[in-house]
Amino acid sequence: MSSGDGPDKPQLRRVLRARRLAVAPEQAMAAAAAAARHLWALPLMARARSIAFYLPVRGELDCTSMITGAWRRRRHVFLPVVARDSLAFAPFMTDTTLVHNRFGIAEPLALPTALRGARELDVIILPLVAFDDRGYRLGYGGGFYDRTLAHLAGRSGLRKPRVVGIGYAFQRVPTLPSDRWDVPMDAIVTESMSRIYR
Repeated sequence: MSSGDGPDKPQLRRVLRARRLAVAPEQAMAAAAAAARHLWALPLMARARSIAFYLPVRGELDCTSMITGAWRRRRHVFLPVVARDSLAFAPFMTDTTLVHNRFGIAEPLALPTALRGARELDVIILPLVAFDDRGYRLGYGGGFYDRTLAHLAGRSGLRKPRVVGIGYAFQRVPTLPSDRWDVPMDAIVTESMSRIYR
């Protein structure tokens, strides 16, 4: 199926972002802990050594405990850094200095030589507004992850990085409109399940 960013995508964004913001703090904490358990049970996480996460904003499911789990497992942790119209990834440790980018999102302060491209990472964990039963993701509409992961679009077989979407179970919809440049997730993790798509 191919469709542009039609009226249903903006409507879905409004409805699901509002619902996400309405999650009570104690429910959000419990959901984050449960999602972390599901994430680390994925076979692809056992092999991953370099993993990019995100710092939650606007009600996104908090993956802080996942980051802590990665450090405990001696994995290399990265966070996204806005680089023009796509993303690079900077190392993230307990003592890393954070600065706010032009969108008000915290990201590591890093020298250009320390940044890594998506192809250099084993797994990228990314937030989503919605996901469907085929593993497609609805983001914020800026296209940063789509452009960053464009090399994966339409490819099968060996894929690097593997891409895992993180969200709440209520963010699932049966089908999302998709375009040829959309990159499906390898797996989706919520507080109630993990599902591997490819």
